[in-house]
Amino acid sequence: AILLMVYSDKTPQDILNADIQGLFDKLDLASHLSPNRSNGFQAMIKKICSIAEGALAA
Repeated sequence: AILLMVYSDKTPQDILNADIQGLFDKLDLASHLSPNRSNGFQAMIKKICSIAEGALAA
């Protein structure tokens, strides 16, 4: 739900400019997620940013 709130209805440039890591740190999610969940969260961010970069390049 966090990623949906941050990235929903945003332009590709807005997605790339979003400070999702800052939000992750501010919410102290690392202390609440297992290492596997944290890695999955980071993988989703990378995938979303990759898609946004592709949209900008098109």
